[in-house]
Amino acid sequence: MQAVPEVYKEAQDRFERIFGRRPSDPVSGYRHEDALILLVASSTMASTAKTVVDGRRKRGEKVGLIKIKMFRPFPAADVLSLMGSANRIAILDRNFALGAGPGAGGIFCQEVLAAMGQSNHQAFVQGYTLGLGGMDVTPTLLDEIVDDIQALKAPGKTIWKGL
Repeated sequence: MQAVPEVYKEAQDRFERIFGRRPSDPVSGYRHEDALILLVASSTMASTAKTVVDGRRKRGEKVGLIKIKMFRPFPAADVLSLMGSANRIAILDRNFALGAGPGAGGIFCQEVLAAMGQSNHQAFVQGYTLGLGGMDVTPTLLDEIVDDIQALKAPGKTIWKGL
């Protein structure tokens, strides 16, 4: 597992040499540098989140995205480095870890919280579970989540959306 990040970089290099384009990094940021609110997502949900980020930015809101492509080993340092000065982080999980305890949420939420516990990054983190069973994750649903995390007074148990 410790060799995976280096092997992934080698695979990126080889892919780029063969096909002329480079696969994305295990973790990437989108409009995150000055974001006060961050969405953390993966896969197609991250593509939908980009649309929401762009819409919110047009309205003057400092919203950004962290896209996680690699889960194991969890790229904790990369995720933390992209958080910047964000003070509210909405972690979007399309899964739920049964037996992990009440309010524990999905696997990304658990991993991000664990990484933050090992760092000095202080932010309000709220987990959201959505898109289970193939349910659509729409821009409207993600807009609701941005509104929700802005309005919350304190983080709490995972919030289920769009079920």
